[in-house]
Amino acid sequence: RRVGCGLVRVGALGAEADREGAAEALRRAGDRAEAGGLRLAVRNEVGTAVETGAALAALLEAVGHGAVGADWRPADALVVGEAPDAGLEALVGAGAELSCVGVRDATRDGAAWAEAVVGEGAVGWADVLEALAHLGYDGPLVIDALPEPPRSTGLASATALVTLARRAERAAGRG
Repeated sequence: RRVGCGLVRVGALGAEADREGAAEALRRAGDRAEAGGLRLAVRNEVGTAVETGAALAALLEAVGHGAVGADWRPADALVVGEAPDAGLEALVGAGAELSCVGVRDATRDGAAWAEAVVGEGAVGWADVLEALAHLGYDGPLVIDALPEPPRSTGLASATALVTLARRAERAAGRG
């Protein structure tokens, strides 16, 4: 609150996390956040128990707290096989509050994934942003800069994100 931010992004659960235990912990954290005038955004992340939008939707359904929403990261979900439209559909279908969208892009390099400038990878950010605009999403789009490997595409990704978001807003009749 001191810095004027009402949203706190919460790290994903460990790979061996117990969903009901995690849901209870997030409910308690949601109570504290709400009492302080804050909201929590739980993210999906590769290598955790919540890698996809569908897994995030199921967790948030179990939490069932108005101060706990989704920090959806479609690139992480794509790396483990979930198409962005499927992840978004799962979140919307579960009635999850979409509080934040983590933005990064990647391309497949053989069996591995490599970071890419936003809009130049496999996520399909133009389509994702247009779908979000049609849903009326007006929350934060946060570029996720990963520490490994060191990212040199930050400025290019930020510029591309602004351009793509403006196009999506116009396509949705909002800009």
